[in-house]
Amino acid sequence: REYIWSKKVAEYVLKEDSQSIEYIIYLLERLRRNIDIKILIVDDSRFYRKIITDLLQIHQYQTVEAANGDEALEMLNLHSDIVMVITDYNMPEMNGFEFVKKIRATHNRDKLSIIGLSTEGSANLSAQFIKSGANDFLNKPFSNEEFYCRITQAVVMMENIQRILDLSNKDPLTNLYNRRFFFESAYKMLASAKRNQITINVGMLDIDFFKKVNDTYGHDIGDEVIKHLADTLTNRFRDTDVVARFGGEEFCVLTVNMDKDRTFAVFNELRKNIEASKLTIDGQTLQYTVSIGVCCHTLDSIEDMIKQADLMLYEAKESGRNRVIVAQET
Repeated sequence: REYIWSKKVAEYVLKEDSQSIEYIIYLLERLRRNIDIKILIVDDSRFYRKIITDLLQIHQYQTVEAANGDEALEMLNLHSDIVMVITDYNMPEMNGFEFVKKIRATHNRDKLSIIGLSTEGSANLSAQFIKSGANDFLNKPFSNEEFYCRITQAVVMMENIQRILDLSNKDPLTNLYNRRFFFESAYKMLASAKRNQITINVGMLDIDFFKKVNDTYGHDIGDEVIKHLADTLTNRFRDTDVVARFGGEEFCVLTVNMDKDRTFAVFNELRKNIEASKLTIDGQTLQYTVSIGVCCHTLDSIEDMIKQADLMLYEAKESGRNRVIVAQET
């Protein structure tokens, strides 16, 4: 077993029973998914950084290195997609405990996993690491097998947390955010807008004559139309914006720092792109349009801004549909 692990293999599995085959299949899928996972290694020892980096790269992880806590904090700012930090305890300028506490001031456990390392393998040290905000602890020197088990366990835990959050925050049909998440985010953004830190707009969208689509083509194709619109909105707006399905064929978009002079042009371009799209589903080709109402000035509450956008949406529908109307500031 030690000889095989010395060859820098990804895993060593005994031919014991059918569970071994299932584990190999799981591992291959895990290696494929690891390609998108970035891990930061923090250790003042170049020797240990190389050991850990080499092990992680065998399992297809992306890696970033730092020699101390200050450098690591810079790396976290540069690489917002880092999902795990592996950090030593004994480092110059700040030790592992201090470093972990600084990370936790800005990065929650559901977004970033931390594993502590040390040659001083006392129970007290591991407990202090976890109390400081780490998720796990590993003694140096460690076996490759234990290392991979710990890393995989932490990654799977993060993925499970994200899956639970998605189930709570996202609409199952479109994978867009739901109403609950929209309002949670919108309240925070409105508070920032009132402090003049950002500007926000609220747009309400509705598929025109959607009942006719369902009656003509069936609800399954109606669902495909809704998913097509959701994909279009996701691709059109930025990660800083919040796109949500409010229910049925109604969607709401909260945009951040959009130039007010371009608000109509942005939403109208979206409308025209949707109108020009042709969907081929089960051999049937169809087109659809949307009506859009927009509130582009800050009101007392998000509910008031949605109400204003909804009034503009109603006006768009009453005046012929397939158009954008932006509320004028009074």
